[in-house]
Amino acid sequence: MIIQHYQKRKTPYLIAVILMLAVFSSAVQAISFDVRGEYESWNSGLSGTSTAMLVGVGGSHAIDAKTSIGGGFVTGKYNTDSEAETDISRFDLDITASYLIRPLISVFAGYQLIQLNYENRDDSSRSFDDTLHGFGIGAVSYFPIKPQWLLYGGVSLSGVYAISSPDSGGEDKGAGYSNSLNGGVLYALKKNMSITTGLKTRWTSIDYWGDAGKWSHNAVRLVVSFSRQW
Repeated sequence: MIIQHYQKRKTPYLIAVILMLAVFSSAVQAISFDVRGEYESWNSGLSGTSTAMLVGVGGSHAIDAKTSIGGGFVTGKYNTDSEAETDISRFDLDITASYLIRPLISVFAGYQLIQLNYENRDDSSRSFDDTLHGFGIGAVSYFPIKPQWLLYGGVSLSGVYAISSPDSGGEDKGAGYSNSLNGGVLYALKKNMSITTGLKTRWTSIDYWGDAGKWSHNAVRLVVSFSRQW
């Protein structure tokens, strides 16, 4: 289970989540929470194509009419089409600050942590933990189509730093970049409640400085979230 995997390493990630939620809770009058479900198809070269249902929560706090901070996390476990008996689990944490430059266009900067655990039950020497830190910028625009409906589209670019830790010992570090595109539709159920569905793609290239070499990852996610504002 993914919870068992994080038993020895969970402290930094759980502290980050707790601190993030504490910041949001300090101003309940200008806060929103959302529940997220994300279905991902991931081609990493590890086990062919892997799919996962990731679930999590998020939140945001409007500092003023144009500036806000937000973040959240999703976690889950992949199913793979590999012939080897493998378990792949993932934990994503993101924190962003955004600024509204025009009524329907905002720019943002943020940090993302991706923690991946790959366990090969047929050959434990091939098992490893992979931790990726990403720092990036992006923009998103909204397009009203009906009184309760909005289309949206966004783009982001990140620099990444990765650490691969094989179970057999040692570490391999590397750096690279990641870019993503996303788009979808938002439907306002009420003034303070909405449902968002969309699709996002992410392509990542990392050049490890040790034996791991260069890795390219491509992921496509179908996203559904429910948001409630106060």
